[in-house]
Amino acid sequence: MKSFKLKLLPTDEQNVLLNEVFCKWASLCTRMASKGHDKERLAPPDSSGNYFNKTQLNQVNTDVTDHMGALEESASQKERAVEKVKRRLKLISDMLSEPNLRDVSQQKPTTFRPLEWVKEGLLKTKYHTVHYWQKECDKLTKQKERMEKTIEKIKKGKITFKPTKMSLHQNCFSLSFGKGTFSMRPFSDTKRGINLDMLTAPIQPAIGKNDGKSSLRSKEFIARNIENYIIFSIHSQLFGLSRSEELLLNAKKEELVAKRDAMLKKKSDSLSKKIKELEKIVGRKITDSERSEIMSQGGKLSSEKFSEDNSYLKTLKVLAKDIIGREELFRLKKYPIVIRKPLNERKKLKNLKPDEWEYYLQLSYDELEKKEFTPKTIMGIDRGLKHILAIAIYDPVQNKFVKNMLIPNPILGWKWKLRKIKRSIQHMERRIRAQQNAHVPENQLKKRLKSIENKIDYYYHNVSRQILNLAHDFKSAIVVEDLQNMKQHGRKKSKGLRGLNYALSNFDYGKIMGLVKYKAESENVPLLTVLPAGTSQNCAYCLLYGKEQGNYVRNNVNSKIGKCKLHGEIDADINAARTIAICYHKNINEPKPYGERKTFKRK
Repeated sequence: MKSFKLKLLPTDEQNVLLNEVFCKWASLCTRMASKGHDKERLAPPDSSGNYFNKTQLNQVNTDVTDHMGALEESASQKERAVEKVKRRLKLISDMLSEPNLRDVSQQKPTTFRPLEWVKEGLLKTKYHTVHYWQKECDKLTKQKERMEKTIEKIKKGKITFKPTKMSLHQNCFSLSFGKGTFSMRPFSDTKRGINLDMLTAPIQPAIGKNDGKSSLRSKEFIARNIENYIIFSIHSQLFGLSRSEELLLNAKKEELVAKRDAMLKKKSDSLSKKIKELEKIVGRKITDSERSEIMSQGGKLSSEKFSEDNSYLKTLKVLAKDIIGREELFRLKKYPIVIRKPLNERKKLKNLKPDEWEYYLQLSYDELEKKEFTPKTIMGIDRGLKHILAIAIYDPVQNKFVKNMLIPNPILGWKWKLRKIKRSIQHMERRIRAQQNAHVPENQLKKRLKSIENKIDYYYHNVSRQILNLAHDFKSAIVVEDLQNMKQHGRKKSKGLRGLNYALSNFDYGKIMGLVKYKAESENVPLLTVLPAGTSQNCAYCLLYGKEQGNYVRNNVNSKIGKCKLHGEIDADINAARTIAICYHKNINEPKPYGERKTFKRK
């Protein structure tokens, strides 16, 4: 499921009304979640005011259920993580108590590692003393206790909702993309409503670098999302299935199969009525050719995807363009979400005034167009310090690396400048507070902070797009290290590690991989992970050709240089990227789809 946001532009009067509406909605959700109030107890009184109607109150249960489900999923994930920690703790404890479960180093017999890790074929090569493994047990015990406390808090299930989100019932809103208007009518007083202006295109002019291509791309992106949303909405209105109907599709018993066939026939017979409803939304009569294309899809699944040249998909695109061009308000059978964000994220929510929020309309859809992608090569990506990422593409057919590149890292300098500006602001505030006993308001320096933060985000987007473009050019599956459990902070504060801690904290690897993930999913590009153990301590060519490991070392003076006794010197980051690609090719270090290690389904 994909989603996008369109900005809403309320007036000062509407800001006051929306602030009251969001606070009431958060109160209703909190009462239902904490006190168990049902829809009847939350029903509006007979007196006039900004009370929600009974139709809109159905969404209170939806929002509460979604949040409770998220908490349950989080608890389930924590429980799985606890089990993983317990298994690791037991393995190390058993190894300490039973010497036959140890893999002892031949060079230094006082060091050893778990024999089971060796049998699993991991690239982890380090041996440690008894003292190290005992400290590891203590650390795992504390980690297990901390996670168990978190699980206990989650299972209490008490939620206090923040006034930042409200989902709307399909009968309580209407919109017009052509006119740029969004209308909310969730109140018990049917005459009352909020008509908001809505941005459907960037407001900045198409000027600047590269003849304003950035603004044009933004405009195309919004237009494409709106079109896909309308296409999905039309298709869902014609052939959509409820959750119970989707379950019925997989029925195998005779009575359920007969019920399923009757349901599909009933939906097929009701197509004519649904086409009449569609004509009201489109604002014109459906042509005979369009009607025949729609009727030809009768009885098919709503989740079916279509190729680009499919005639039914082309018909939906024509109808979507007509709907987008209409200036009259129309209503779709969808459930949008209105969200709001504070203009100043540093302030507490309870201290914000009505005009200190910005509002967005969030719309969700599934793409109906089927995109084919068959990977032929493997792209390994390694995180670096002097270079932000190292990329190596391996072609199994040619048995060689066809592309090697390093992406520069300007972020370290930008964040150092950001740190200096923040520090100067703090010093100025302290000095004025001491001299004049007054707090410094927003100033010009904080605008410079925002410009640097936007510059960093823009660079992350460019890097992620560059990775996806390479994947398309070389038909590559993308493979990265699974670094979700690796520390970036809290290392020993020695002189040698202080600089490393600072450098790691300046690069948000999780953010850039999140961008790569959603772009890869939308473009059907495979994204996978391997465990990071040993990927930086082994030669990629030795691994590829099955040579004995231990020939590769990093330069003590320049850590960017690695040297193998058999294959010579190489850039250490490029070698790590190559090793990651070979790990996936040879099924080493447990290759898995990205996110599978931390995604847990509800019971």
